[in-house]
Amino acid sequence: LSEVQGSSEDEVTARVIENDILEESADALICGITTDPSLDGGVVGAVCDASEHSLRQFVRAKAPLQLGVVVVTGGFDLPYSYLVFVAATPAEDGDGATEESVQRSVKNGLHQVADLRLPSVVLPVIGAGAGGLSTQSAASAVASGIRSSRVTPPICVRVVTRNPSDRKAVQN
Repeated sequence: LSEVQGSSEDEVTARVIENDILEESADALICGITTDPSLDGGVVGAVCDASEHSLRQFVRAKAPLQLGVVVVTGGFDLPYSYLVFVAATPAEDGDGATEESVQRSVKNGLHQVADLRLPSVVLPVIGAGAGGLSTQSAASAVASGIRSSRVTPPICVRVVTRNPSDRKAVQN
C-alpha cells in the first residue's frame, strides 16, 4: 500500500505515513467503531477524548449499527471538517473485525467522503488493535476498501500508522 491508485482517472490516491493521527489535518477522518460503540478505546477513544464536544453521545444515539454503516459528524474543534465513523467490528464478545467488514467499512466511508466532495481524508489501519486483525490483514483490507471504492471526485487518502513496524507492515 505504499501507493494505491484507483482507475486510470486517478480517482483515489493513497499514501502511508507514520504520525499521531490527531496531528494530521484533513477534510475528513474515517474512524472504525463497533456496532454498539462505547467509543472508549483505540483511535476513536483518542478522537473523542481530544474533542470538547459530546461525540460519544451523538454516535451512541445511532446504535445499534449494522456492519458497514456510516455515521458522520462535524469535526468541531479537531483538525478535520468531518468525522466519519464506520462500523467495522461487531460488538459481541469474541467477535472481531474481519477483512470483509473492514473493506466494506472503508469503501462506505470513502463514498460518504466523496458525497461530501471532500478532497482529503486520513484513517488509521481500521481493524487492527481492538478489531483483532493483524496489522498486515487489516492493511490488506483497508487497501481493498480504497481500491474498490472507485469514488469521484479525486480523493487523497493518508493511512496513518503509529510506529515504524506498523508502517512497514502496511507498506508491504
